[in-house]
Amino acid sequence: MRAKAPLAFVSLLLLCGCSKLAVFEPENVDGRLSYDDRLEAPIAKTALDGASLENGRIVSRKKTTIDRLDDGFYLLSIDGGYAIAADRKGALMLYGLEGKPKRFDFAEAIVSAATDGKIIVAVSKTNACRVIDAQNSKTLFFSREKSALAVSDKLAKPLIGKQQAIIPTLDGKLLIVDRAAMKIAKEIALGDEEFFGNVVFLAEYDNHVIAAVDGRATSIAANGARRSRDIDARTLAALPSGLYIFARDGAVERVSAKLETIAANRLPYARFIAAAEKDDAIWAVEQSGYVVKFTDDLKEAKIYELPDTIRASVYIGDQGAWHYDRLVRWR
Repeated sequence: MRAKAPLAFVSLLLLCGCSKLAVFEPENVDGRLSYDDRLEAPIAKTALDGASLENGRIVSRKKTTIDRLDDGFYLLSIDGGYAIAADRKGALMLYGLEGKPKRFDFAEAIVSAATDGKIIVAVSKTNACRVIDAQNSKTLFFSREKSALAVSDKLAKPLIGKQQAIIPTLDGKLLIVDRAAMKIAKEIALGDEEFFGNVVFLAEYDNHVIAAVDGRATSIAANGARRSRDIDARTLAALPSGLYIFARDGAVERVSAKLETIAANRLPYARFIAAAEKDDAIWAVEQSGYVVKFTDDLKEAKIYELPDTIRASVYIGDQGAWHYDRLVRWR
């Protein structure tokens, strides 16, 4: 009778097998991309709107009046020409107002922020949510929400409208703040006990607000009607041609504002970490060192090999992908 393998050894084999199966290995590659340009310094930190380099300069697809941050600061957002940066000690810097940059100091680091030039909406690493007058530094609204166990590197940034501000919290809620009264008009929980966590995506799309926590996406119509959908998403992207969900199993969907599937494709085991659009084509960067070019209806997909695997922060836009200190341009 054959002896049974030790349990630890069997477990190791299972783990190794799963790891191998999870690697994206396309049978056919349509081409290889090369680095076309080099940044003056490596990327230190990425955000939705841009990347901060180690020397303080920023790279962004959005226009802004500045190109270098103060020492020790990293970019959080760019809105209408204004830029917001934070350090790790609690300071916040607003660039783009007349005169010198304006500094704000808090007791803890700010991890998410947005501005319209009149107010700044900010969330700290302790889940303290604020609305601040950008001119006189006065706190107009404050609410300390439940602390989060972890803070994602893909946090959503607040949305600011004429009548309200929407604050994405670290414990899976949206705080709808009335700008006139500076009070919470509504509080929306995006998940249940199974889906608590950081709000990692927040965008306006086709007269709906689309928000996501790990495991679930929610669509909120102007009349307050809500639809939620359980998703195993690695990346969501609101692009000019539509709203896209990139799942952890390599599935890609274009969905409506109500999160209904319009088009779909699947590249088994692909782990897409970022997506951008150029000339009606969707470019998605894959973790193991590929870029996939989809038509916007997802019917066609061309696979290009990158010079190396993704081992550092990536920021992508309609020009191409910045990885570490180099740029790969879309072709």
